[in-house]
Amino acid sequence: MVDDRSPAHGSQSGGASEGPGSLPERKELDGFKVVRTAPQQSEGGLLGPLILLVILAAGGGFAAYKFGGGDQGPESSAGDSSPPTSGVRQPPPDEEVPDYVWERLDFLEGEGSFEKALEVAEEANKETPNSQLRAKIARYRKELGLDKLDLTFPQALQKAQAAQRSGELEEALEYADVAVDLSPEGDAQAYFLRGRILVLLGKKEEAQEDLEEALDRGYEPAAEVEKLLDQLEGSGE
Repeated sequence: MVDDRSPAHGSQSGGASEGPGSLPERKELDGFKVVRTAPQQSEGGLLGPLILLVILAAGGGFAAYKFGGGDQGPESSAGDSSPPTSGVRQPPPDEEVPDYVWERLDFLEGEGSFEKALEVAEEANKETPNSQLRAKIARYRKELGLDKLDLTFPQALQKAQAAQRSGELEEALEYADVAVDLSPEGDAQAYFLRGRILVLLGKKEEAQEDLEEALDRGYEPAAEVEKLLDQLEGSGE
């Protein structure tokens, strides 16, 4: 009777162990031929390389997405959502104005010294920027007629027209004077507007000069100017 365990004992004591990937080996032990073959890989052995390929493929796709611009990152997305700057300079926050400044301004207003009040308010606003001070400065400039110096030609023209329509003829004349001073070379509109306002104010000679100047500058329609000139001549008889 042959002991089946003898080959196993023989293989364990017979030298170096063999790995799973070794070639078939033939040995002769005690008259028996023992043929050892490499073990077959199980299905589970194929899963390792397959999983590795999947991971590598996924990693390559992520790299293409990351570096190809698909993911812009939090900084880029945050930048896209930020509101655009308007470019408008915001006024400084209000600072506390000393009481003596307000008292000084009240006194000067009561005296009608708007020029001095303007000087005090502008100096105080440099030291302590304040919206109420800026409002007073705007009012003082208007009282002194300085606000008109800040106007452009179209603005002065529009304000003169608006004041005339509302019946504020003296104010309309002030704005018309500014418009004439700012009028571009060859412009006739400002002269016609001021001439019309002067007609309404009954200042015939000055009105005639402006209306004739408007004609010389090529105001159209000329019939409107001629109508006002005829009106002045008729009222002079």
